[in-house]
Amino acid sequence: MYWLTALFVLLFGGCSASNLTEVERLYENLLKNYNKYVRPLDTSAAPVVVNASFYLVGVKEFDEVNGMFSVTGFLRVTWKDSRLQWDPSSYGGLQYLELPEIMPWIPNISLLNPFVKVESIAKGVSPVRFSSTGVAIWLPGNVLSSRCEVDVTKYPFDTQTCRMLFGCWGYPSSSIVVQAPDPEVNLFYFIEHDTWEIVEQRAYTVSDLFLTYVSVDFTMKRHPGFAIINVIAPMILLLLLNMFVFILPTDSGERLSFAVTLLLAIAVFLTIVEDNLPPTSDPISLLSYFVLADLGISSFICFVVVMGLAIYSKDQSPVPNWLSQTAKAFCYRKRNTKIKSENDLREENEDGEDLLVTWKMVSSCIDTFMIIFCMLFVIFSNVLFFMLVTL
Repeated sequence: MYWLTALFVLLFGGCSASNLTEVERLYENLLKNYNKYVRPLDTSAAPVVVNASFYLVGVKEFDEVNGMFSVTGFLRVTWKDSRLQWDPSSYGGLQYLELPEIMPWIPNISLLNPFVKVESIAKGVSPVRFSSTGVAIWLPGNVLSSRCEVDVTKYPFDTQTCRMLFGCWGYPSSSIVVQAPDPEVNLFYFIEHDTWEIVEQRAYTVSDLFLTYVSVDFTMKRHPGFAIINVIAPMILLLLLNMFVFILPTDSGERLSFAVTLLLAIAVFLTIVEDNLPPTSDPISLLSYFVLADLGISSFICFVVVMGLAIYSKDQSPVPNWLSQTAKAFCYRKRNTKIKSENDLREENEDGEDLLVTWKMVSSCIDTFMIIFCMLFVIFSNVLFFMLVTL
């Protein structure tokens, strides 16, 4: 029974069981002739001042494709209603009174930039706590979803800023003023998200020609580990595997199938990346360009493999002089060795300018050139991508 007594004390401000009659009498006296549809005005010229502080419980979802930002949280809303104030000494020292949400006047605070539709956050489940001075404290909470502009240029190293606007829809600034008493969002109840980290948050009052409302801004940074392990790292490995197609023996017959398989794998990764990004043309993620560049180089490798196979099988006709000289210059340079025997002379003849270059030797020279080219492309593309997305 002790916990029942403690709960009763918490709800009714320390009143004992003998004060129950006083609570009922106060309830009847306060609500007699009370009109909840009339704003609590001290003077007709002054607006009702409503203070709204936001408490963030957690980030529920951030849908980059549809631009939806969804959080779980609640507002601490305070205002003064002089019609609901009393003298505590007349009611057994009673300092506080809880009323159901539907009984007193409450500000119809709404999320002004919702993802679906504008509606009041009042759901009839949160009681309103009044003090003897007429100050009301109301804690409405819900899962709130707003529309957010998404910038995925640096995905998955991106930072997003989303905004939630709270105000009394339909009431001009001359009637109700909703203001932020605290410059920051309260994170006492906040639970960390596994994908997004809140790096900055603030709350401030905005006044325009029609409304005075509270803007709550969140700046979030993505944890890139998932995308690195599941998208970027496999892409780099596939690009490295592309080089090894030129190490396979031409006579094995597996070069073309190997290159085409890698091309299809990169195309699949491109679709995976696009499915996780918003379907917009501006801005386009740098990761999309990175995957597209990998797809382009893989297509070029397939083309070179086909041309290399055609060249390798072209032994009947002589190699043109310009192509022969190019192959000698890049792949079969003369070795600087001293000639001391007929064997050395024979080696010089084989490696020198009079060396007869065949189509198979040209194909081998192309393979060497493509291995070096692909290695340089992998280094350059990866360094450039990580520099752009992390700056």
